[in-house]
Amino acid sequence: MIKKHFLIYLLFSASLFAFGVGQGDKEYQIQEHNEGKFIFPKEYRKNAYRVMDYLDEIFKEYDKSFGYKLHNNPTVILTSNHNQIANATATVVPNTISTWYGGGAANIDYFNSQNWAMTLAFHETAHTYQMDAKEGVSKTLEGTLGSNPVPLITPIIPIPIFTVPNTLLPDFILEGNAVFNESRFGVGGRMYGGRHRALFLSLLKNNKLNFSRLLNNHDDFPFLEEKYIVGGYFFSYLESQYGTDRVNSFFKKHATHWVNPLNITDTCYKVFGKSFTRLVYEFLQSYLPMAQKFTQTEGKIIAKSLAYAPFGKDKDEILFFHTDLVNSPKVSSYFEGEIETIKGDFLTGKPFRIDGEIVTRASSIVEKSKMAYSLFDKDRVEKKEYRNKIIQDISGRTLIYFRGNQFGNTDLYRSCKNLYRNLASSAMAYDGDIFYFKQNGTKRTLYRDEEKLLEFEGFDSKVIDIKGEEIYFTAPTAYGNGLYSYSSKGVLRHGVSDDILDGKKIGKDLFLVNTITSTGYEYKIAKLKPFKAEPVFWTYSFEKEESFTKFENLIHKNHDKEKEEYNSLLDMRFNSLYPYYQYLQHGGYTAQLTGSFSDPLQQNKLNVGYFETVENYEDETLKSKKSGGTISYLNKRYITSFGISYTGFGQEDIKVGEREYQLNSFINYPFIQNTREKLDLTLQHYKDGEDENNAPGIARGNYVYNKKYPKAFFSNLYSEIGIYHRTNKDEQTNGLKGSLGASLSSYFYTEGSVKLSTSNEKKVKIDKPTLLDLDVANFTMLDLPYKAYSDEVISYKIQGKVPVDQGFYSDWFPVSLQDLVLFGTSETLSFKTDKKDIEVTENVVGADLNLLFIHRFVLPLKVLYVENSAVKKEKRGKFMAIFSTEY
Repeated sequence: MIKKHFLIYLLFSASLFAFGVGQGDKEYQIQEHNEGKFIFPKEYRKNAYRVMDYLDEIFKEYDKSFGYKLHNNPTVILTSNHNQIANATATVVPNTISTWYGGGAANIDYFNSQNWAMTLAFHETAHTYQMDAKEGVSKTLEGTLGSNPVPLITPIIPIPIFTVPNTLLPDFILEGNAVFNESRFGVGGRMYGGRHRALFLSLLKNNKLNFSRLLNNHDDFPFLEEKYIVGGYFFSYLESQYGTDRVNSFFKKHATHWVNPLNITDTCYKVFGKSFTRLVYEFLQSYLPMAQKFTQTEGKIIAKSLAYAPFGKDKDEILFFHTDLVNSPKVSSYFEGEIETIKGDFLTGKPFRIDGEIVTRASSIVEKSKMAYSLFDKDRVEKKEYRNKIIQDISGRTLIYFRGNQFGNTDLYRSCKNLYRNLASSAMAYDGDIFYFKQNGTKRTLYRDEEKLLEFEGFDSKVIDIKGEEIYFTAPTAYGNGLYSYSSKGVLRHGVSDDILDGKKIGKDLFLVNTITSTGYEYKIAKLKPFKAEPVFWTYSFEKEESFTKFENLIHKNHDKEKEEYNSLLDMRFNSLYPYYQYLQHGGYTAQLTGSFSDPLQQNKLNVGYFETVENYEDETLKSKKSGGTISYLNKRYITSFGISYTGFGQEDIKVGEREYQLNSFINYPFIQNTREKLDLTLQHYKDGEDENNAPGIARGNYVYNKKYPKAFFSNLYSEIGIYHRTNKDEQTNGLKGSLGASLSSYFYTEGSVKLSTSNEKKVKIDKPTLLDLDVANFTMLDLPYKAYSDEVISYKIQGKVPVDQGFYSDWFPVSLQDLVLFGTSETLSFKTDKKDIEVTENVVGADLNLLFIHRFVLPLKVLYVENSAVKKEKRGKFMAIFSTEY
């Protein structure tokens, strides 16, 4: 029971605070500011100061709107340009930390903002306030025990007590509220995006927005995006009915549910006077008339995709990326009515043709743990001359791009020369000129170089094509996003469609367009007739509030406070103290107290603890006691990572042949590390607590190639080769292992593996698996009825897997089934003992279940039926359940 509980604790904890920076990152600085801390690399010092100014005002506004001040001083991290990812995280577990990654220039159109840092400031700070809220018992316990990701369980009568209850709210609420808050300060946000409104209304029109789907993190299109977008519209609707402050007060009120944080309806009744389901129903009904008017593009479908990427163009050739996220992606070429498709392992992104070769723009691992924007070929090989360049367009010899290391602004460059500052959208080159949009207050302005051409109200538009004097762009319609043009004729809208995200003109009134639907993206050839119409500017009731204009003319201050060099070891801080106590049915108890520490960049982690287990069986021979202290340390500051753990046992608990302590240490270096491959070397030394003569040193090298796409159940191709050497006094053990697996179709995967260990003594162990198996040379079987040692062991294993592609999601029960895979394995172990040669076969059939816990967190569960030939026939056959991805 104790092992299972803490395995769930580890899985749950990892899903809550999987953040940080890449290994071997740059040096950082740390500066205190208004009771908070800011961590940033030197090159982002000015950006950090601007962020401080944003947050000074945001904290004042959120203190009022959410109804409380933060209980814990926040830490804001601006990651270096080695982390070029268009993403960010905010958490109160293990501490109140917001981590901002600097790749937002690539997605400036998606977020409908001209400043990535400001967008993150509004969005991530909203998350901090949502989750930091604590009331009653949780507030009292958090002051002593810190923020624990799983509840404390009271002894005797088990009652869960959550110290951070709001972290368990559904993403529909957390992300929806953050999108609403990012959009209410007059600087854009996703509530002003035509693409986002088109997605929302398309889902609603096609009956894709039932309550269960909104509540649970399912794995259907648009995956988690609807939690942000539909959730944003939901909170905007609530604001129109109840006001911003009342809407944001939801989180303080919900924090009182420190025993049952899933009781959302009770909070909704207290804040809004209605149940959660009623509020969602009324919200969807209010937008239903708009959804019924939403118009899909009619035309010939030439390709479909589950991921979005803009069109690329090479003279008259149009390039477009498409993927089903299960098989190899494709880039297709449209030229003079002909379509040619190229398969490859393309990264998702805008395609270009460079010297005849098709490449895509993406952010990916370029140096072991360094993420950077660049161009990558069909095998994901980087074109290094384009590193740190977010290419916008290539026209002849003209290359225009945003820099990948721009944190807040989106300045446009050509041949390393800074052309224009603070663009509001993508740019396009044509006949030596540059076309782009800029934002001025709530107005969008279209430019050709520095010449103003057109201005209209809005936060969302981008140039997509140019034909002679006609400049084509996308911008909002009343019900989504449409295709427009500007010329001497003025502004024209082409077609009545509300679903167009991108397009290229291919004939008179004929366009190749990329549209968004309720099931994915569709590339169509459509006839779109022009008519006089201008982009639509939507308004929201929160625009009447004083806060809407608060950031228009923000004055940036002088920051002359002392800065210090960030030291990841000295800057470690207390995370949490987790007590666990349980009575045992047969008498006795198990108790554990674990304290954890880490630095904000997650480069150093330290855990210390005490444990004691007493088993009081009536049979005196079964009575036992085990107690001791533990300490473990992990360092991931450098490319070479290392760690050590030590467990000391009480003197009275030591049996003959056991050691007074257990020690494990390792050091790891990756020679190759990218999206598909990893080759690393690990050196390990451990001292076995159960055997005082067992203190081996182990060296192992491992190569893994894993070609797998996001929505595929299985790897397209998987291979692994490992070699290892173990030495322990005079004993020498060598071994190798290898696996090869492949998807024979989308619905069947097979894999075969072999492993061999040889020793000059009988030191190769065959046993049942343990929670932490430290020795790669060992062999395990799930239901092996004995422990054995041999000087040579070889195993052969084959397995097959078949998915049952059907999830089951509940809108009331906290556990749902995300997906299910049936599998069967057969493994044979051959080894020698002093008396005879032995061959043991173990056959396993079962199911892999990905359980969705509390609507958000995936827990992998295996349900197995095992038959082991070494077990007597009358006792052969056993059912098991294991929380693990492997066994």
